[in-house]
Formats: sequence, C-alpha cells, structure tokens
Amino acid sequence: MLKSGRKSEVNQIDEAKMLIYRRLFFMTGATIILSASTIIYFNSIFTEDRLARVGSAFELAALTLMPYMISAVVAAITAIAVIALLPVLRGAGSAKKIQMRLREMAAGDLSGTVPSSETRGHLGSIVTELNQTVGELGRHIAQWKVVNRQQWHILQAIRQAAESGDGKEVLNQVGKMEKNWEKIVMIEERLVT
Repeated sequence: MLKSGRKSEVNQIDEAKMLIYRRLFFMTGATIILSASTIIYFNSIFTEDRLARVGSAFELAALTLMPYMISAVVAAITAIAVIALLPVLRGAGSAKKIQMRLREMAAGDLSGTVPSSETRGHLGSIVTELNQTVGELGRHIAQWKVVNRQQWHILQAIRQAAESGDGKEVLNQVGKMEKNWEKIVMIEERLVT
C-alpha cells in the first residue's frame, strides 16, 4: 500500500513540475514572439518617407531604439517571472518529499532521511530538524530493542536455572533483569508521550 501511494505522490510531483515547466516555456515563447513582433512592426513603420520627416538626431535615435527598449522591458518582466517561479518548482518537490517521508514514518519506517541539500531557507531548517528528530527517535528505539533482546535472554537463563533448581542463579538473573528495567525507564523518560 505504501509503494502505490509513493508512486502516486511521485506522479503528482512530476505533474506539478511539468505544469510549471509548461508555464515557463509559454512565457519564454510569448516573450520571444512579442519582442520579435514589436521590432518587426516598428521597423516596418520606419520607411524612407518617415525617416525623411524626422527632424533631429534625437528623434531618429528614439524611433530607432523604441522597439528594442520595449523588447528589453518585456524580456525583463519575463525574466523576473521565471526567477520567481523557479523556487516554487524546487519547493514543491521538497514539500512533497517531506510529506512522503512523514507518511513513511507513520507507517513505521525510521530508516531514511529527507535530503537536506535540495532545500534552503525555512523549508531546509524544517528538513534538518525532521532528520535530527527521526534520527534521535531511531536511536531510542534501537536502545529499547537491545534491552528488550537482553531481557529475552535473561528470561531464558532464568528458565534454565529454575529447571535445574539453581535458586542462586535465578536471583542473579532477576537482578540483571531489574537493571535492564532501569534502562527501559530511562529511555521512556526521554520519550515524552
């Protein structure tokens, strides 16, 4: 179930990225077409008749540079829009990765981390904290597992000592079990539930 959900989320990430890429492609294409059209239009207006009527060098420079100035403004606006959309593209993927990682954690997988190299700013801080929290939780659970295995081995030793009638060894093993319970209490105290 987790793998099919993961594929679905990956598809959603890919679809979001493709939508942003299409918008960027459209904006770039529209800018090129608009700029070229502006230059062609202004160049077609300036036939020899109109240039003959231009009175000063300033008017000639203004009329000649006008299409290029308009094209530069359109290109600058498009560049600003593209620059504004690129972090959204990176952030969308990072947010989805965090969401997928949290779902994996809820399903019991504490083994992986979210790559923090892909995220910056506040989202990067969240990823770093999430990875540290998961790592710390994983260490506590690993300690708990070790103590739990030790308790199992101690119970086996108690059973063998009881079957052989060695009361002193039974008490020795019970003492070890009590020490392990103290370790479990310490782990539980670190984990506030």
